[in-house]
Amino acid sequence: MENWKDPKVIVSIYAAVVSTVSLIWNIVVLINKSKSELLIKHSFVLSFFHDQLKGSSPLFGQISIELTNVGNADINIKLVTLNFCGKKIKLMGTLADAIECKDLQNPNKYPKLLRKGELFKDSMDVKDIINTIGDKLSDCNNLKIEVKDTLGKKYSSKKFTYKKLKELLKSANDYNSKPFS
Repeated sequence: MENWKDPKVIVSIYAAVVSTVSLIWNIVVLINKSKSELLIKHSFVLSFFHDQLKGSSPLFGQISIELTNVGNADINIKLVTLNFCGKKIKLMGTLADAIECKDLQNPNKYPKLLRKGELFKDSMDVKDIINTIGDKLSDCNNLKIEVKDTLGKKYSSKKFTYKKLKELLKSANDYNSKPFS
């Protein structure tokens, strides 16, 4: 059985290999074109409001959140939560593994459509978070920002500790307790 040495068979095998590689490559390109990817950055900031008539407000701690669509598909953000990284705590009689910080000033903030390359900023008030969680988490417990889109896909930030939030609140409280001249 020496038919494989026939030039027609060799060309047929070569054509089959090239077309298979081409098909696989096209599938990979198609998958990457429709891939959604969200970059989540968070930072811990001390903020204040400035009113020209009343002056500056006291400092308050916030988790500042930046969401950037770095994928090729649009992402429709449904919800931004603070996730307890697998730990469940009892809040208002219910076991919860995350909390959502609702913006009462802008209740229609979500869903928010992010097109390719677009950036969206949000924030969470640290004092409200700590008042809600209290001592149900220890300083070493990890937290992360978790974003859910309208299709049910979840995106997560890097982890940080509960201690970091408590330190930020303490810094704001220490600053606010100082007398000003």
